[in-house]
Amino acid sequence: MTRYWLCIIDKDNYKIVVQERVWGLNEHYKTAIDKFRKGDMLAFYVKGRKLGGIFQIDSAFFENRAELFSGGDFPYRVKLKPVKLPKNGIMDWDDDTIRKLQLFRNKQRWMLHLIGRAFCELSIGDFGYLYSKIE
Repeated sequence: MTRYWLCIIDKDNYKIVVQERVWGLNEHYKTAIDKFRKGDMLAFYVKGRKLGGIFQIDSAFFENRAELFSGGDFPYRVKLKPVKLPKNGIMDWDDDTIRKLQLFRNKQRWMLHLIGRAFCELSIGDFGYLYSKIE
């Protein structure tokens, strides 16, 4: 069964995701990688109120300690297949998006839900909304 995820990432590392078609997690999330499966869908929230693209996981997690990402070591990686990318690379994450997503119960303090996280699971409705926003 496909699961849907919002991945929280900075702009520099999102560029690497797009170029290299790979996403990585650090040691803190080693036990969490079992939640992800080939075929799961990822939407990327790019820090600074931006929406990146939609990707599908195209491999099992694997360990690779070669330096790739900035800001730390992210050795637990999956290969990705792009599904839908914004024409301009990333787009604004507008107030309408915050109001529409069920993920954010507190619409005034929505950002607190993302602080300190690398990912969170999305409902199929929230994922569909983000997919529809990408132009």
